[in-house]
Amino acid sequence: MNLSAEPETGSFRPQAAGGDDLPQVLYIMGTGRSGTTVLEILLTNNPGLAGVGEATHIFRDGFIGNDVCSCGLRARSCPVWSAVARRCGWKDDDVEGLAKLFHDVAWHSRFPGLMAGFLPDVQRARYRMVNACLFTAASTLTASPVLVDSSKYAGRALELARLFPEHLRVICLTRSPAGLAAAFAKPDTDEQRPKSLLAVLPYYLYTLACFRIVAWKLGPRLLKVSYEDFMSDPVETLQRIAQWSGLDLGHAIGSLRDDRWLEVGHMVTGNRLRRQWRIKFKPRVPINYQVGMMKQPVIWLMNRYRNISGFQE
Repeated sequence: MNLSAEPETGSFRPQAAGGDDLPQVLYIMGTGRSGTTVLEILLTNNPGLAGVGEATHIFRDGFIGNDVCSCGLRARSCPVWSAVARRCGWKDDDVEGLAKLFHDVAWHSRFPGLMAGFLPDVQRARYRMVNACLFTAASTLTASPVLVDSSKYAGRALELARLFPEHLRVICLTRSPAGLAAAFAKPDTDEQRPKSLLAVLPYYLYTLACFRIVAWKLGPRLLKVSYEDFMSDPVETLQRIAQWSGLDLGHAIGSLRDDRWLEVGHMVTGNRLRRQWRIKFKPRVPINYQVGMMKQPVIWLMNRYRNISGFQE
């Protein structure tokens, strides 16, 4: 793994000998149904990288809900997540409050307040302490100096970038409006209820506005990736990420080229793929979704906003 490239390119700074133990974190920001879980799996199929799933939900889904980890065990019995909780000293009495803290920082409606600096100092200090412990424990237990957090939320990306500026890089993954609307319209699953196009519209515009602010704040520490490019040519996408971050992603690239199995790791939160302990991923050309005449103006508006926001190459 190469962590020695210059930070001006977006690459991680090299860890100083004898410095703090906080790992480097690759944060994946994106809307729902935009490929964030798949990208995390690909990134973590490289030596020295491990995933923490959607860490923003680890207390709600993992330690309260006791959901199933990709390893097949419940979160409280998983050898990684149970050990993270022990190392950090989290007790049953703590997790409700920590779940609320993580929700209050990350949730969509909280973003304007974060931008304005309304997060109380006590909350910010606790958020820093809990995340630092989570990342450090997960890094130590998996022997991985780089972690991948696919929590999606712009608010979490913004706050982590403030708290750990030398340790965080962000990949912003966005999807075409027609494809996203079609994905959200699928029949009900245990993951998420279907959304109509008119429900997706404000969500999409607001989320991209938040992403645009994070991109402006982070500059070269953020890389924009489109879902369509990622799905059609994942090797080229990983090569772009490797060049930008300075990380060696050759093992995952080789797995894609040779059609090898990809291990999912220890993901408690994320989409349905996390429930498999390994997957195969094949490049595919995204479907050119057709929309009716009544919906075309809405899709045009969403596409236009994506373009002017700089998320469409």
